[in-house]
Amino acid sequence: MLDDNRILEVTRSMTGSKCPYTTVEEVSEDLRKLVLSKAHLKSYARTLFDARLFKLAKDASDAVYKQKSAPSQQPKIPEYCEIEEEAKKILESSLMDGTWRSKCKGRDLLKAYCDQQGIKYDTSEIH
Repeated sequence: MLDDNRILEVTRSMTGSKCPYTTVEEVSEDLRKLVLSKAHLKSYARTLFDARLFKLAKDASDAVYKQKSAPSQQPKIPEYCEIEEEAKKILESSLMDGTWRSKCKGRDLLKAYCDQQGIKYDTSEIH
């Protein structure tokens, strides 16, 4: 989904002479910057937050249905701001070690890219 060559090709076809990129490396660099953009970071953090809440709910359900003894203390529901900070650290680390493409949410990153370029993001043509 995050094929820099394809993204450059589509950007050129949609923006014509106003295309801000001349090389694939420029596209890649812009995508790397957008990984920590508000639009992508919020989406990534929300997914991480939902996963944590799901795990807490599953653990509670397992405890009830498997009749495990109750934990000695109530599990702590994470604060969203804590999860957002963690998400930012994960994404920063992935940028440093080159694994950002596997960590990021490709569709949300493309939406952020399209917003930046003034291109309407539309998935109705995708099959």
